[in-house]
Amino acid sequence: MLPYALVTEPIHIYIECIDFKNPFVTQNRSPYPIYDAHDHKTLDELQAAFKHLQPGEKLAEETVTTVGRISTRRDGGKNLFFLDLQQDGHSYQAVVNRKNMTRADDFNLFWDLLGRGDVVKVDGVPGRSPKGELSVYAASIEVLSPCLHHLPLSGTLKDTGIRFRQRYLDMMVNPQTIQSIKVRSKMLRYLRDYLDRHRFIEVETPILNDVAGGANARPFITEADSGANKQPYKLRIAPELYLKQLVIGGLDRVYEIGKVFRNEGVDSTHQPEFTTLEFYEAYGDFETLISRTQDIISGLVENITGTLRPNLTLHASQSQLEDDVKQEINFGKPYNRIEVMSELQKHLGPIDLDSPDLLERLMNFCEEHGIQSHLTSTRSHATEANLIDKLIGHFIEPQCVNPTFIIYHPKIQSPLAKERPEEPNTCYRFELFVRGQEICNAYVELNNPVEQRQRFKAQEKDFNFGDSEAQLPDEGFCTALEYGLPPTTGWGMGLDRMLMLLTNNTQIREVQTFPQMKEDKLLWEMPTHSIAKDEKNNNADDWASRTAQPPPGDQHGHQYHTQHQHHLRHTTERHDFNPIV
Repeated sequence: MLPYALVTEPIHIYIECIDFKNPFVTQNRSPYPIYDAHDHKTLDELQAAFKHLQPGEKLAEETVTTVGRISTRRDGGKNLFFLDLQQDGHSYQAVVNRKNMTRADDFNLFWDLLGRGDVVKVDGVPGRSPKGELSVYAASIEVLSPCLHHLPLSGTLKDTGIRFRQRYLDMMVNPQTIQSIKVRSKMLRYLRDYLDRHRFIEVETPILNDVAGGANARPFITEADSGANKQPYKLRIAPELYLKQLVIGGLDRVYEIGKVFRNEGVDSTHQPEFTTLEFYEAYGDFETLISRTQDIISGLVENITGTLRPNLTLHASQSQLEDDVKQEINFGKPYNRIEVMSELQKHLGPIDLDSPDLLERLMNFCEEHGIQSHLTSTRSHATEANLIDKLIGHFIEPQCVNPTFIIYHPKIQSPLAKERPEEPNTCYRFELFVRGQEICNAYVELNNPVEQRQRFKAQEKDFNFGDSEAQLPDEGFCTALEYGLPPTTGWGMGLDRMLMLLTNNTQIREVQTFPQMKEDKLLWEMPTHSIAKDEKNNNADDWASRTAQPPPGDQHGHQYHTQHQHHLRHTTERHDFNPIV
């Protein structure tokens, strides 16, 4: 791990460029020139135009212009160096040979100046190296935007405080970060294409709500300042109630992809801000909802990974394993099913959901089986719904390695789902779990306004009892139900968790572009002792040269920094960059 000082300390040779103290500027060259985009070729265009070239072949009669960020520099002697340039997540090579440069002085200038992180334009001859790598043999180079900081070497930037707060830096040195962003884009395209092909309409609903409903979660509260009167709002925890009103209004199939906000703890699978997909389909039933879910998930996995049996990491905390292991996950249809109450009763014995002492029994079950939570440690705030959820997490979720539907949840857990006539205490609801993580939640929608009001009152009772995540009554939604909600199924998926699955990550922060972080010291206030112990011990002399500063007023300060900038930013390090999309 590199210390914060190395990530944030500017490179003085470029600072002097900006201050017009460097020969680079005296030659009327700006480190931030006006760029003319009409003549450059993208990497895709280069590959398409010159795919016929054989190893060692060059087209001396043709000149191309291309651009990119220097990811690696390798010196091949005093008259030759190589640059690996990144462009849109891919890389190609520029060969800089003194004899090929149009201006003789340019080679000396760029030998000293160019380093990892700089954005450059290269004019030159296209060709392939003897090993077959697409290359541009440079005749001239122009700096478009310099990197004023030393970049960590590939694979050495591990500190999450830097990686997530300075995501741009993480992207430069950790190719898998760019890969995750591209997989997210591909996932969204697939989901939209699927829903559009099946006649769903994409819509938008409000983020600021008077009542936060559609899920059991604690909302963030804000207010609009309209002079003397301040209007309170809650950030949405789900778009569900608005989407069902659109179905009532006549849109039989609707969906929305957007942000939701839940005021809950941060852990490996939870962030207060995340992205969901919800869709609602009139005139569907429980089995058609399960069938559609299997089509969506299996199709998505195969589209992204190329197989229905990807090898994924199982996290010990989300499975019945002692350590993290890789295992083949089978997304072939049909998926497994586990009924909630039947499975819990296998472990706990008979459970009467109508019993007046149900709450006490559930708390005892949790304590007997070592299920520790704030609910059992503060018994006065426990509710039946939350305790059943804890028991499901303990006994059922770890079984769900391959895709598994956990079905028929108790009605007390599902205030918006329709009850099953054969077992009125349970609902037509399922959650899909894969490798111990919830992927989606769905149910047949309750469309009886009288019963919906009763369910909201029960939730309000839980809220007053201490459950801050219980849903509060939404009379506007109940009024909408009085106009007639057709038989409707609803479905919601956390896209960040699905992306974790598709990119084989076990931390949600890895797949969010800019995840929320706990408050920390500013980067420039952090001590430099965060460097890995072995790196510091093995490179003591190098460490001193990296962090040393010239004496104040040293007239040779510029030369000092030029030498050490050359050492830090020129490296023979190189990595293969092969994103899967």
